[in-house]
This record gives sequence, C-alpha cells and structure tokens, in this order.
Amino acid sequence: MPVEERMSEQVIKISDDFLNIRGDFNLGGLLNIGTHSSLVRRRNGKWVLLDAYTLPAGIKATIDAQTNNGNDIEAIINLHPFHTIHVAGVHKQYPNAKLYGTRRHHENLHNLPWQPERIESGECAALFVDDFEFSIPVGVDFISENEKVHFSSVIAYHSASKTIHVDDTLTYLAPGAAWEN
Repeated sequence: MPVEERMSEQVIKISDDFLNIRGDFNLGGLLNIGTHSSLVRRRNGKWVLLDAYTLPAGIKATIDAQTNNGNDIEAIINLHPFHTIHVAGVHKQYPNAKLYGTRRHHENLHNLPWQPERIESGECAALFVDDFEFSIPVGVDFISENEKVHFSSVIAYHSASKTIHVDDTLTYLAPGAAWEN
C-alpha cells in the first residue's frame, strides 16, 4: 500500500476519552511522513488537544461535534519543541483554548498568547495532574542548540485511557526503570 494511502487524514478512537487525529505531512511534496494530534477529554469534562495539527474541514467537523463546536476545548498543549508549523493554524481554529508550549515555542512564536507555564515545567504538569503524567526522556537534549536535532519531546500519559501520546520521540526504557521528570 502506498504511503499516501496509509497516512490519510482520519480520526482514530482509542477510547471514549481519547481520539488520535492523523494527518498528512509532506516533505518536499515527495514523501508523506504524516503527522498527528490527540483530542483528550479531561475528568472535568473539557477537552485538550495534544500537539498541533491544522484540521482539514472534515476532521474539524468531527472534532467540533465532539467538543460543543470547539467551545469545550480548554487547552492546546504543544509537546514537541520543534514542531511549530501547525501551532498558529490550530490556535486560529480554536482561539479560546489556552495555549501551552515549550520554551522554544514561546521564543519562536512570541506573537501567540502563550500561557506562562511552559509544558516542560512542574508548574504546567501540576495544572493537568488529574489527567496526565508528563515526562521528558533523559539522555538527549530536550531543546537542542542544533536546530537539526528534533529528537526529544514531552511524553504525555493519559491515566483514564491508559494511553501514551508521543510525537516522534525515540526512547528505550529498561524493564523496571522509572522515568525522570
């Protein structure tokens, strides 16, 4: 099956509270490597988007139907410091959602209305502790000074659905080992 067919835009229901949104992302118009975001319901009944993806009309209609026309999306949480292409677009689609990001998001997209708590901070983790555990893999630079190194991101574990959302971070965790925040 061609890559383009496998990476087609779709919403995948992981649980009633966790939807993974798959989209197309083309490198140089030649290779579709795909992209994704997740829509997650919090215990308070509101929703958050994990990572940014500007939603095509059909997917946006699906998400809007789930979230009271987007009014119940309370936050957009950008977990990967180097993934910035869709941040402004999804913020435009859901301008009332609070916008969270990393230090690099704040620095590179300074014109957006960021919340002061950065996603890599304990303060931000405390805001979402009832629903998520956030962690950053050890052993690599989270925000590398080398702009070509996009290796690490914040990993989000949604406790209610027992689902991990991760945006192209590779890691190895030895059996019995604990993650460090």
